[in-house]
Amino acid sequence: MLIMFISSVVQYTTNFEPDTVINLISSFFCYLLAMILVNRMVKKNEITSYNTLTIVLFTFLISLFPYGLINPAISIANLFMVLAIYFITSLSNLRYHKSKILNASICVGIATLAYSWCIFTLILIYVGIWYYGRKEYRNWLIPFVGLGVVAMMSLCFHLVVYNDWTVFDVASLQVSASSVNFQFSAQEIFGIASFILCSLFFLAIYIYRFKKRLTRLKPILALFIWYYIVTLLIVLVFAEQKSISILLATPALAIIGTSYLELKQNKLITETTLWVIMLLPFFGYLI
Repeated sequence: MLIMFISSVVQYTTNFEPDTVINLISSFFCYLLAMILVNRMVKKNEITSYNTLTIVLFTFLISLFPYGLINPAISIANLFMVLAIYFITSLSNLRYHKSKILNASICVGIATLAYSWCIFTLILIYVGIWYYGRKEYRNWLIPFVGLGVVAMMSLCFHLVVYNDWTVFDVASLQVSASSVNFQFSAQEIFGIASFILCSLFFLAIYIYRFKKRLTRLKPILALFIWYYIVTLLIVLVFAEQKSISILLATPALAIIGTSYLELKQNKLITETTLWVIMLLPFFGYLI
């Protein structure tokens, strides 16, 4: 990941002023922390075996979009979305529901500060509540409390620093059809096409194996499908920079893709698939 990040910096960064360097370092560590969290989440919930396949997939899927690796807003939003999903999946142990829902809501709120369209991922918290805490009516109200906490913090910050009443960047949510960017470079087209092909391939296997999984794991597995669908809908329907925003869906696809790589099949097929995925980003850099 470090090599690909450096390649992205060299390819897309024209100046190295202090602010730019801080943004680049922040982006790298956000993705590194997100990768660690994804791996911790799948191991804690016993979604995958004890291997590094999820880390490998996460790293190389993100590397399909090198220009996104150095975008601090998307990297911060991606990290806090993974953290929110981490808290939502931890609802499965049936303890401290309210605090976990509050933590997940705060994470979604912070992700929204970085990238406004993340506000729609609040749906995922309600999916988690439906599976694990729908009988307690107060659970349904907690997400608004979490967003309120973040909104108050944002308001205080803007009043002190900028002397205005900004909370969330609502203006960025008003996107017209003419403002949406559908013009892609050859590298972006390659990354998006590779991502779509991997999605179709991995989702088919994931859904096929869903019925064979343990009953206690099915809500968590369904949650990752929702995670992928919601983030992908944000990209397809709302986001202006689709080729960068698609990075929000990579953690979910990495977890979904691991289900295929762990199938008991011909070892040559698994290794060939893994090598193809690992080589795809390098082909993207050469375009």
